[in-house]
Amino acid sequence: MNMMGLVMFSAVLGVTLGNMRERGKPLLALFVSLSEAMMIMTSICVWFSPIAILTLVAGQLVEQDDIAGIFKNIGWYFATVLTGLLLHGFVVVPALFFFATRTLPFQFIVGMTQEIGRASCRERV
Repeated sequence: MNMMGLVMFSAVLGVTLGNMRERGKPLLALFVSLSEAMMIMTSICVWFSPIAILTLVAGQLVEQDDIAGIFKNIGWYFATVLTGLLLHGFVVVPALFFFATRTLPFQFIVGMTQEIGRASCRERV
C-alpha cells in the first residue's frame, strides 16, 4: 500500500548499487535478469490477451437473447465515438489553436503536412 516508500527504496537501492561498482554487480545482474524475465512474461501476456478477450466476449454474446440488438448498440456506440473524435479534431482543437495564436489552423496543418512529406522523403534517401 505504501507506493512512495517502495519508489524511494528502489531509487536509493539503485544509487547505492551504482556507487558500489564491482561489489554491486552481482545484485545488479540479478535485477537486470529479473527485468528481462518480466519483459518476456509481459510480452507473452500481450500476445495472448486478444484471444482471452475474444473468448470472454464470445461467452457473453452466446448468453444473450438478442444478438442483433447488441450489434446495433455497438454500432451506435461506434458512430458516437467517431462523431466525437471528428468534432474534437476538426472543431475543438482548431478553435483552441485559433484562440491561442490568432492564426488559421488549417494553414498551419497544410504547412505541417508539407514538412512531414519532406522529412519522410529525406528518411528514404
